[in-house]
Amino acid sequence: MKNLATFIITSSTCSFNLQPEWEYRWSEPAGLPHPNQVLAALPELPKQVGFLLDEDLLLPQKVDRDPQVQNRDLAGWLLWKTKKFLPFPADQARQQAVLLGENWLTFTLPKPWVQSLCQNLEQKGIHCGLIGGVFDQLSRESHLWNQALILLFQDFWIFAELGSKGEWQQFRLRRLPLEPNGDLDIQTLVQIDGTQAAQSLTEGKSTQLLILDRQWDHHADQLAQAFQRGFPTLSAPTLSGTRAQRLIQIRLGAS
Repeated sequence: MKNLATFIITSSTCSFNLQPEWEYRWSEPAGLPHPNQVLAALPELPKQVGFLLDEDLLLPQKVDRDPQVQNRDLAGWLLWKTKKFLPFPADQARQQAVLLGENWLTFTLPKPWVQSLCQNLEQKGIHCGLIGGVFDQLSRESHLWNQALILLFQDFWIFAELGSKGEWQQFRLRRLPLEPNGDLDIQTLVQIDGTQAAQSLTEGKSTQLLILDRQWDHHADQLAQAFQRGFPTLSAPTLSGTRAQRLIQIRLGAS
């Protein structure tokens, strides 16, 4: 993301790291946007671009490691283990996996979506150099290593723990609990989901609370205070603007 023109895709918005103040909102937000909807939203494009998607759009699934599975068989085995969770046929899956402690964590997109996006870009003379996840890119920032991260975005939140070399030690994606009026249910989030996360945290490891979408900014202070009971070393850097602006601020070490 540092050197590549990158679009950040959520279920409701699109933003761009080279014009971080620019943001496009989908007319009908509903999961993974259609490639034509993405392309119609993009401003003037450079010759190579990348796309980062929220991890909920990538359908993450944890798979227990099986020492009997050989590396040459791993991709097919992971797809076989996760195919029942996919909302499309397994033969249409584009799947990637990362090590999660002693296990695997898979991320999957529909191959026709990827192919349609890339082919349409190629017709415009543009190469697609990256399609990945937002957290995956954040995990490559060395100043976030050896920490736990709480990320709030859209309708979901992530609790993750990174090792001293950026290895993934924990990763949990959960839907945010909401009040009947659609506002965030902070009590349920912190006292139930947050307590479970805190109990699994490596002792002494620091934690950052990162709010990636402006819709939860008005809860920032309350969230930080509530989470601090379970995460005494928690810090909550102030982030603002579009998703692209916030990711840039995180990369630069916002405080």
